[in-house]
Amino acid sequence: ARETLGLDQNESDKTVIKQSYRKLSFELHPDRFEGSPEEQEAAAERFGRVKLAYEMLSSGVRQDGVSWYESLGGRARTEFKGPINLLPLAAAQEQMTRRNAEGGLQGIDKDLIQTFVARNLRSAS
Repeated sequence: ARETLGLDQNESDKTVIKQSYRKLSFELHPDRFEGSPEEQEAAAERFGRVKLAYEMLSSGVRQDGVSWYESLGGRARTEFKGPINLLPLAAAQEQMTRRNAEGGLQGIDKDLIQTFVARNLRSAS
């Protein structure tokens, strides 16, 4: 997340993080960015990553090892501490067919997975 915002890995000053986010979001916002359609699409995608990075760093997940859910007064729903094994969609479909299992499969965006894992690792430590 810090790399996406152009920050040092050790940067934790919320003011610096917010300034970097505001600068990048101002430059990349879809309503402001001027360029070819391909450049606009790339800027919109990068804008989404910048927004997600800022949300991760400012959400409180990294404070005192408390998850976002717990910071709102909730308690941890599970004590799961195991590894997360994600299968490619084709491999998951093969396993479900082989085991005659019923259910649905959906592909997931790689950035979403990385965010989920990062948030859960931070809240578990």
